[in-house]
This record gives sequence, structure tokens and C-alpha cells, in this order.
Amino acid sequence: MVDFVLVSILVSALTLGVLQLALALHVRNTLIWCAGEGARVGARAGSSPEQGAERARVLIGESLTRSYAHDVRASQRVEGGVPLGSPEAGSAVVEFLFLAVLLLVPIVYLVLTIGRVQAATYAVTGAAREAARAAVTAPPGTSLQSRAEAASRPAFEDHGFTSGSVTLRCAADPCLTPNARVEAQVRLEVELPLVPAVLADSLGGRIGVEATHAMAVDRFRER
Repeated sequence: MVDFVLVSILVSALTLGVLQLALALHVRNTLIWCAGEGARVGARAGSSPEQGAERARVLIGESLTRSYAHDVRASQRVEGGVPLGSPEAGSAVVEFLFLAVLLLVPIVYLVLTIGRVQAATYAVTGAAREAARAAVTAPPGTSLQSRAEAASRPAFEDHGFTSGSVTLRCAADPCLTPNARVEAQVRLEVELPLVPAVLADSLGGRIGVEATHAMAVDRFRER
């Protein structure tokens, strides 16, 4: 179960990163095409740079959204090429930084999420072991559930969690019958980083991590 959760998070984050990169490249290529079409219209005889800019805005609005077309400008050059040191010379660096940030955000989020899930995995594993041990060694007349919850609490706190759910299952009745098997199941709901608690339920912002541990009651235990 834990392996499936970790792999699912990894695959989801990588998928989001690829989709963001694909979206960025799509927008970039579309804007370049729209700008080229606008420049072609503005370069016609009898046309003006503003008509070319307006054509580019229309194409951007039809291909993407109008929000990408609010900063379209056109100018007329008489030189044969773009001189060195012009603003266009740094466009490649800006595009690289833009793509780097798009890729960095999901990677950082992936690292934070995996770190949190890994901590929860350690917590539930230790908590299940301590809960089962506390149950099978409980003195007569003691509440097994309360003892198991109290024993599991330090495992949660060590990893920064408040508490989780502890469920005991007994193979015999009474539960502490000598040689009987007692199983402790611990489950912890991990909130994803940067997801508000009020939205966690509606957006699926929690991941369930659970572990089980079974121990046998001492065969020489007094009833």
C-alpha cells in the first residue's frame, strides 16, 4: 500500500511537470507563430505596424486567450538585421529561466510530499509495533485500546504528527488468551503540503498511510 502511494505521487508529479512543460512550449510556439503572422501583415505594402500588431492580437485570442495579447507591440525597422546588444539578444535566457521555474516548482513539491509521506510511513510502522506490544503485555483488567493508543503516540510525535487511528483485532476471545494473535492496525491521514485544511477534503488533499503489526500473547501468561 505504501509503495503504491509513493509511486503514485512520483508518477503524478512527473506527469504534472511534463504537462506544464508541454503547455509552456505550446504557448511559446503559438505566440511565435502569431507574432510572425502579424509581422507579415504589417510588412505588406499599404499596411502599418499597428495593423500587424492587431492581427497578432486577434490570432492570439483565437489560438489561446486574450490575456496573452495585452502586451503586443509592433515597430518598423529599416536595418537589414537585428543589431547586437538589442533586447532580443536576451530572449533565450528569459525563456530558459521561465522553463526552469516551471520544472522546479513540481520537483520541489514532489520532494516535500515524498518526505512527508515517508515520515508518515515510519510513524505508522513504529506505532503499530508499539501498539501491538502494549496490547499483548497489558496487565489483567487494563483497557487494551487505551494502552495501545498511549504506546503509539510517541511514534507519531517523533515524526511531527499529532495522532492516528489505532485498531486492535484479536484472534481469540478473550483477547489475551495465551498464544493468541493480536494485530494492531494504524492509519494516518497525511495532509499534502500547501493544501489548506478546509480544502483538503474536497480537493483530495490527504493521503492515507497505514501499517499493521501482529504479536502473539505469551503462552505462559496467566489468565
